[in-house]
Amino acid sequence: SRQPQLGVSGGLNQQGGPLVNAAGGSGTLWTLGATASYEVDLFGRIAKDLDATRFDVASREALLQSAGLLLQAEVAQNYFSLRWLDAERSVLDRTIKAHLETLRVAERRLAMGSVAELEVARLRGEAAAAQSESFVLERRRAELEHAIAALAGQAVSTFSVPEGEWRAVLPFIPAGIPSTVLTRRADVAAARHTLQASQARLGLAKSAWFPNLSLTASQGFASTGWRDLIAAS
Repeated sequence: SRQPQLGVSGGLNQQGGPLVNAAGGSGTLWTLGATASYEVDLFGRIAKDLDATRFDVASREALLQSAGLLLQAEVAQNYFSLRWLDAERSVLDRTIKAHLETLRVAERRLAMGSVAELEVARLRGEAAAAQSESFVLERRRAELEHAIAALAGQAVSTFSVPEGEWRAVLPFIPAGIPSTVLTRRADVAAARHTLQASQARLGLAKSAWFPNLSLTASQGFASTGWRDLIAAS
């Protein structure tokens, strides 16, 4: 630390035999003391240590931002996939209705004897296949909805995304963006701060070869009774 270090200490020492000290020969000795120390940063050791710590903190903050961006990206991808499923289900629902209408017409023609039973069976199979695919899309949509709820920290049982059509316009990234924009990425910033912290610690290791200069001072009192210890005299 760049600031002076201060300390206060007190104690009670009691022995069965006589004590030989400045407080007298009693078996009880009260002590009260204060210390102060300050290390002069002659070769920048403390400054490099503080710099390394600051870079570590910046790296952790960037990693936290990176984790938040990854979470947001995962939510966005799941939401886009869910809306794509909504669009696909809308098309599939219209397809199923068309299959069922064609099947009803074919069954009426079969009753009149104007169409073969094999043709009606084929139409029934196509309608059943379309309905089966609709169940698959519905299950997939529920999975995406549950994933969004988990990523958003919401209860799955009460969370829902109403069906709707995607109308928003995605942002357009123009060509020719300079590579310096990559330095704004949180993971790149974290790597840069980690490198800076390592460089600061390298300088810290080099400064360990040089001597340290510490200024210390201490003052204390001792007495056989605590009342005399805190007396003004």
